[in-house]
Amino acid sequence: MKNAFILSFSVLLLMGCGTQKQAVQTSSDSSALTRVDDRDRAVRSNVPEVGKLMAPFREMGMDGKVWTNLDLDGHVSVFYLWYQGCTDALSEMGELAIWKQMYPDVQFFSVTWHDVATTVRLAKQYHFTWIPLANATQMISWINQGVGEKSLSPGNYPVTIVVDQQGFVRRAVRGTDMQTRQETLRCIQQLR
Repeated sequence: MKNAFILSFSVLLLMGCGTQKQAVQTSSDSSALTRVDDRDRAVRSNVPEVGKLMAPFREMGMDGKVWTNLDLDGHVSVFYLWYQGCTDALSEMGELAIWKQMYPDVQFFSVTWHDVATTVRLAKQYHFTWIPLANATQMISWINQGVGEKSLSPGNYPVTIVVDQQGFVRRAVRGTDMQTRQETLRCIQQLR
């Protein structure tokens, strides 16, 4: 089983990291979302999908706190899925850390499959201060499954997901560039 796990992440490494955004899904129109009153009946996808409740997850933070989709209630939350082989992800971490300073009421999660020691080393090296979820194999599996609809095909890092206070995914984007980050930041600003 360990070999299968290593093999699956080796495939991810070969898929690589995208400097061009591959696909973006955004919903700023609240009518595109299921009404909050109907939240209990809203369909959850197995992967994050714009307009639906955040996919269920259970991952442990490096401080031992277990985080689940239930911890998102009442907060704007942003997830950044990355790995150390993606130089684009590493190079923008300093900029992303500023977002946390700008919006201390937003929950920012750094999600990687690396072990705790590697995650700590890279976070220090790149000044990345988001809530670290190391060994986050469940969330990282979304990369292979394709985050969002089929337009967000599996493969490239980083992936950024923005969830509103009611737990609905409002933005999902694969890859990165200046425009993508600006649009993601605008989405966060609108949700606050």
